[in-house]
Amino acid sequence: MNQQGRKLLMIGFWLLAFARGYANDLSIRVKMEGLTYDTIWFGKTLGRKPFPQQFVLKKEDGTYEIKLKGPVNPGFYAIIFKTSSIGRLNYFHVAIDKGQGNFSVSCTLPQIFETLAFEGNQESENYYQYRNVMAGHMADYMKLIDYYRYQMDELNYKFITSKEEAAIIHQTQFLAQHPNGLTASLARQTPVMAAPKSNDWKKDRTLRWQLFTQNYLSGWQGGDSLFWSSPLGIDWLDHYTLGLWDELSGDPSLMADEALGKLSGKRDYYLYYLNYLLQVHAKSSRFDLDRVYVHLVRKYVEKADKSLLGEEEWYRHTNQANNINRVMTGNFLPDLRFYDEKDVPRHVYDLDAEYTLIAFWNPDCPHCIDELPALAKLYPTYKDRGLKVITICGKRDDKVSMCWQGREELGLPSAWYYWADPKAISRFQVIYNIYTIPSIYILDKNHKIVCRIKGDMIDNELALALEKYIK
Repeated sequence: MNQQGRKLLMIGFWLLAFARGYANDLSIRVKMEGLTYDTIWFGKTLGRKPFPQQFVLKKEDGTYEIKLKGPVNPGFYAIIFKTSSIGRLNYFHVAIDKGQGNFSVSCTLPQIFETLAFEGNQESENYYQYRNVMAGHMADYMKLIDYYRYQMDELNYKFITSKEEAAIIHQTQFLAQHPNGLTASLARQTPVMAAPKSNDWKKDRTLRWQLFTQNYLSGWQGGDSLFWSSPLGIDWLDHYTLGLWDELSGDPSLMADEALGKLSGKRDYYLYYLNYLLQVHAKSSRFDLDRVYVHLVRKYVEKADKSLLGEEEWYRHTNQANNINRVMTGNFLPDLRFYDEKDVPRHVYDLDAEYTLIAFWNPDCPHCIDELPALAKLYPTYKDRGLKVITICGKRDDKVSMCWQGREELGLPSAWYYWADPKAISRFQVIYNIYTIPSIYILDKNHKIVCRIKGDMIDNELALALEKYIK
């Protein structure tokens, strides 16, 4: 081949490479009414965590243009933004499937998902059609589980399973209408399972537990990036590790083990989900999930190399697990010294009671102001069963007088015991693992912890817990 021929051939190869490299270039036009910050980002998500990759400035016409060099891999991508320069990152997804051309997306803040609209991207429309319904089903289901876990009966069970049936119907209809595409692939990885149905709801309940725990993760491909790029994946896992076990007092630790076991060898996803589970269970409003946190730390953090999560995180988790373990249900509450209004030293173990309820509060805490009077209304029903109530106020030094004044303003019963720790000598917040108020411990006559309730769960669970544990 002569020199001219070689030149023509090289030009041909160059043109082919150019065509392959840019044939799938993609432009996304974004318009967000109400967004005052001049910057957005384009990137991906891992579960519910966004990862900005491309920085985009607002144009003179008020829009943003995201330019992607092809070929663009199919998947769910994130439009990431802040509502202020110091605010947290917010985001919504766009679906980019094979053959996707240029498209536009618009929304109005703060009603992002109510106003989200796409032009030229049917897969994104399909995704939000599916997501909005399924996310609603999942949220309703988890709320029902939280509410009914102390008083499951036939009516409540049928109500909960009806939510599952509605989700199954929607999922089936969606896949029939849209059998192909990214959303369909995600839906097939996160199937909603049908509960057994017969005339014996208690038997069905047991069979449901067995069916779900044995088969829920059987078809899950833990290392699939599509699964982790949408929060729907985490919602589905939450259903398994946080919801299913409640009805039958199953072991959520074993469920977490199974999920993490399917991620062995997939470091990025394993680390994300381990960190996610640690965060969820350490700060859960449900005290009974604290034990799962301790299990995770003991099995996956303490026994791992400190470099897995970083030395600082390793020590933080191990110390927190030790604190939680000290006051888990079934353990004896450590006896600390407090002081009453007359500055007389008081100890929990000095009380002789069949049951002792300890409420941690502050007089300027809005939730406490609501919850303590609610407890006062319930108290007459249970005092004849041997219940005594201690309130421990978190105010210190010259502000401790607010505790006694707040008690009077709320009209709390005189039969209760009102204590504080003015000099913060006891370190009760650390020893008792009190990081949110109001928080409640219920002890038996031997001062063993039988129940714990905290934060926003008190309103839902206090009456149910008292009825269950105060015999």
